[in-house]
Amino acid sequence: MTYSRKQLNRALRIVAALVVSSVTFASVQGAVIGVSATILPVLVSVNHLDFGTVFPGERLTEHYTVSLAPEFSGQTLPYTIGMKRKPLPSTHPEYPNGGDPDMPGYYRDLCPFLTLTGEAGEGDVVTAATLTKPADAQDAWDVLLDAPAIADPETGGVSQDHDGGIITHNGEYGCDLTVNITGFCGDGNVDPGEDCDLGAQNGQPGSVCDAECKTVQHCTTPTDVVLVFDRSGSMAYDSGTRLAEAKAAAKGFTDLLQPDKDKEALVTFSSTVNTVHTLDNNFTGIKTQIDAITASGATNIGDAIKAATAELGSTRARPTAAHIEILLTDGRANKPFGIGYGEDPRDVNYAINQATAAAAKGFKIYTIGLGTEINSAMLQQIATSTGAKFYFSPTSADLDDIYTLIAGELCPNQPRCGDGAVNQTTEQCDDGNTIDTDACHNDCTLNTRTYCGDAIRQTPNSDGFNEQCDDGNTVDNDSCRNNCTLNVVTPVCGNGNVEQGEECDLGVRNGQPGSTCNAICQTVESCSKPVDVMLVFDRSGSMAYDSGKRMADAKAAAKGLVGMLSPVDKGGLVSYASQVTLDQTLSSSTTTLAAKIDAITALGATNIGDAIKAATAELDSSRARTTAAHIEILLTDGRANKPFGIGYGEDPRDVNYAINQATAAAAKGVKIFTIGLGTEINSAMLQQIASTTGGLYYFSPTSGDLDAIYRHIAINICPDPRCGDGKINQSSEACDAGINNGNACTPGYELSCTYCSNTCQVTNVIGAYCGDGITNGPEECDDANTVDTDACHNDCTNNPIVLGPPGGPPGGDDNGTGTSGPQGPVVFCGDHAVNQSGEQCDNGTENNGVACVPAYAQSCTYCSATCTPITVVGPFCGDGIKNGAEACDGSDGVGVNQTCNNCLLENSGTSGESTPTPTPTPTPPPTPTPTPHARPEYNAIAHADAFPNALGQFFIYTLIRQQRFGW
Repeated sequence: MTYSRKQLNRALRIVAALVVSSVTFASVQGAVIGVSATILPVLVSVNHLDFGTVFPGERLTEHYTVSLAPEFSGQTLPYTIGMKRKPLPSTHPEYPNGGDPDMPGYYRDLCPFLTLTGEAGEGDVVTAATLTKPADAQDAWDVLLDAPAIADPETGGVSQDHDGGIITHNGEYGCDLTVNITGFCGDGNVDPGEDCDLGAQNGQPGSVCDAECKTVQHCTTPTDVVLVFDRSGSMAYDSGTRLAEAKAAAKGFTDLLQPDKDKEALVTFSSTVNTVHTLDNNFTGIKTQIDAITASGATNIGDAIKAATAELGSTRARPTAAHIEILLTDGRANKPFGIGYGEDPRDVNYAINQATAAAAKGFKIYTIGLGTEINSAMLQQIATSTGAKFYFSPTSADLDDIYTLIAGELCPNQPRCGDGAVNQTTEQCDDGNTIDTDACHNDCTLNTRTYCGDAIRQTPNSDGFNEQCDDGNTVDNDSCRNNCTLNVVTPVCGNGNVEQGEECDLGVRNGQPGSTCNAICQTVESCSKPVDVMLVFDRSGSMAYDSGKRMADAKAAAKGLVGMLSPVDKGGLVSYASQVTLDQTLSSSTTTLAAKIDAITALGATNIGDAIKAATAELDSSRARTTAAHIEILLTDGRANKPFGIGYGEDPRDVNYAINQATAAAAKGVKIFTIGLGTEINSAMLQQIASTTGGLYYFSPTSGDLDAIYRHIAINICPDPRCGDGKINQSSEACDAGINNGNACTPGYELSCTYCSNTCQVTNVIGAYCGDGITNGPEECDDANTVDTDACHNDCTNNPIVLGPPGGPPGGDDNGTGTSGPQGPVVFCGDHAVNQSGEQCDNGTENNGVACVPAYAQSCTYCSATCTPITVVGPFCGDGIKNGAEACDGSDGVGVNQTCNNCLLENSGTSGESTPTPTPTPTPPPTPTPTPHARPEYNAIAHADAFPNALGQFFIYTLIRQQRFGW
């Protein structure tokens, strides 16, 4: 049948009216069916999806999730999603025979118009979906509704094309969505991989099948156990969570007991003690009394143990049963002798004595310390003295697991995971400890994670650490440390051996004129092109500020650069104030140039423009060489105010004049390096002068920074490719950050970072971490060993019980083997703690007595084997022995007609010159300070810490590494 456009329009209006008034898709149910067990393995986020009133052709989406129930954590659960006709509820006005005309009692069928789509990337489809904790514990599903078109009830035609189908009945449509699960633990069927499956009975008290469908092997030894429960006021902390979780954990332990062979009692304590339930097998009654516990009062641990011991010695206890006390406390003993808060030593001793009395009767006391306000040492002693164990519970949430572990301990002859022996078919391993991160998990499955100490180098390992090495042993002083970092020998520059980190080492010839190896054992790089350099030196009145220190530092820094000129270089000097003076024409006589610098005095204004003009003229004279690089180094501490200005402040005409003179210099191929000293400068002008000529601008906050700046300029006036020019242009360079070379990065805790070194190599810095021997970050201690029973645990938390070494002092092990016998708190030199009157330091037995090696002109201190500090003084200038970079010391190294001045050789003079008096050999101070050398490069080394910023320190070491001139 065909319709005209007029007829179609009329049909559309009719359909729209019908949809608005009566077509409602309101009932998409997320009901879970097909599950026979009482405990369902999945949780569905909603039980009703409502699309509401929709129009033909609409596309609407709703969402719901399917999650793995917590009880089924660790299982892999396959499931399918289904759809089925939805029946009318009994509350529906058309129930029971209304609804779909073709199927009375049901909603009209919405299922054909729904499409279900799983979360992208997971591969789940309605016919095959999977949940796995923790990797995929939840699936998200989209329900897409393609609303169909509605046919005209009279003609059967539709007013539009539609791919979603056509319906002829208006009204309510519905569909049930189903989640169908089979083959899981708890479905009542023994599936592959299951030992048993009793459905809802799995894991229930007395059941022979546990919650993971494994056969429960009950202990045959009867047990009489007394729960000794702390009800002091602090148990109400954490908004009551602490007490609630402690009760739940105690009741969980009770559920693990067997009425046919076990008995249980309950003792509660605060300031006073109550035996609220005597020994019997009425476990329901005892759980009711646990629930009734309220918190208030102090902590009377001694009388609590006494009461529990009395109950285990009563006629209600059985001589054939194991006699056990489980003591839980979150506080310190402060009753019956103390005042009720803090801790009283009398109450501590009383509790320990009561434990000793219990041990004499053959009773074991398992102790649980909850939180941080406990005496772990006392609780450990109580447990070990009775042959039991102490458990530390950081939070109340850990109590349930601890009570479960204790339950396993109560049956020593029953094979179980955690008994230290692989004696069940379900066990892959059993190391008997509670460390879940070692080679054997706490569920007795093998740990496949990689870690430092597994003898395989990983980058990174499962802990995210990039191992440098991994030899799998516990020797920390071999080539690979116990923290999987390389044990690098610290190089000693000047010993004649090229060691790690050194490029060269010529011994006493390091840093000498003509030597190819400098004072820090880096190869000296010579420039292939000679340099004609003009020093343009500000001698205005302000240069006399700072009590003359500004001028003195500036002269010293300029002379330092002159001292680095090589024989093929030339230098000259222009000084300026109101007027400009050509003090020294270009010459290779560095001695004369240095003397001219010394003669400068400060007075007048600041004529920067004419100073640049004069220096450029000299570089354009016959004394300059066309084959040389032409350089000006302009230093100023003021603003341009001459020749046009009045001589103070700044004059824009003088600023423009200086910039124009720089432009003229650039046209002649002259580079100008500018230095702005202090705060009264025009940085923008100096920057423009430098950049216009291809030079660099340097800001010197104080005159103390000038020496390093001149040294850095010495690197940059050489046009050859070099480390420090900011470009990776040599095969030997792995990086080049220019001025930032050598600025070390600081990694965060357990992280690493990289920076570019002064030798243009990528340097990796490993941050602080547990095991580096330094207590930092969140650590309480760090002894850098793998012994978990000493004063510092392997997780860098304090061990409150310090055990003596095998065969050591009293209180350690009683048989000298280190493996058995009662152990108590012992302190000794080597336990990583200064805890005896004779100790002044203690770095542990592995570090005590290991002597340190001080650097040149430094001292260091180490801890002796008797726990006293020993300070070692390193070599220094003045000790009478020529060492390190020294040319001489005292008479050592002094030849004929030579004297030794500040460990540098000087000619004594043979032509009527006076002979300098040798410097007396000083007495070494307790902590020597480096003696300043006459040559500025040595001063820079000795006083690196004097520079106030990282930039200054970079200048020092980079220049010494790569200084362009020969020394």
